Amino acid sequence: MSYSNKTYVAFDADNDIHYYRLMLAWKQSDRHSFSFYNAHDINNLMAFSSEETIKAKLRESIIIPINNKFKVNPGGHLGTSPSMLAQFVRDFYDNKPDNLQYEIDKELQLEKYSDIKISSDTYKIGSVICLKAKGRQFYLLANAVLNVQHRSQVTKELLEQSLNELWIFLSEHAGKEKFILPVLGTGRGRITMTREEVIKEIVLSFIASCSEKNYADKLIISIHPKDITEHGLNLGEIVKWTEAKVNYADFQKRIYNNKPGTTALGS
Repeated sequence: MSYSNKTYVAFDADNDIHYYRLMLAWKQSDRHSFSFYNAHDINNLMAFSSEETIKAKLRESIIIPINNKFKVNPGGHLGTSPSMLAQFVRDFYDNKPDNLQYEIDKELQLEKYSDIKISSDTYKIGSVICLKAKGRQFYLLANAVLNVQHRSQVTKELLEQSLNELWIFLSEHAGKEKFILPVLGTGRGRITMTREEVIKEIVLSFIASCSEKNYADKLIISIHPKDITEHGLNLGEIVKWTEAKVNYADFQKRIYNNKPGTTALGS
């Protein structure tokens, strides 16, 4: 977290109260950047408000959740959504969902995506497509299905599957990048898990995926301010839990390297 030109890196300065609450939770946020196999950092730190833009964020690659039909505005609900997908459309496609839909449809026509299609308009959960917009790298992750009202739905099983497929894709196709990932399914995805449970699932699956392959410089989990103010998410406890898990994984890795026959986390 830093402060520059009257604007916080994490969110707009108008949301000072959110920053204050975050600082109370973290106490010393700058120390919560954890070494992971000398290459991986997991920071539970970045928050997006519904009013702000993602243009000014740091230059990490951003993972955008979407339904498994890769439809940008099914049912016409996008305009009222505070989701990262809606912010993506506003900031990079002039608030025109059809412009993004055109880019997605064009990308999906490529032969390399033929093996992820399960019907004429539906793709496997965990499918990822790559887009570049205004010099930024984006990965669109199919993590939800559409119900009869054309609204996204996410279950625990879909979350686990989409995360597993995401890490595999990034390890095989992405460069060694810094990634931003939202707390999947907890907004309009209607998942029954708590935000804390989803964050822990993200962290554990990421650690497991990195146990054998070094493919990411950093994973940043973006957390909406309302998750703290309205849903009681305790970032201080999450940070402590994450630090313990990362340190344990690093300890297990060192034991594994020094004592043959010992099992490392995730192997």
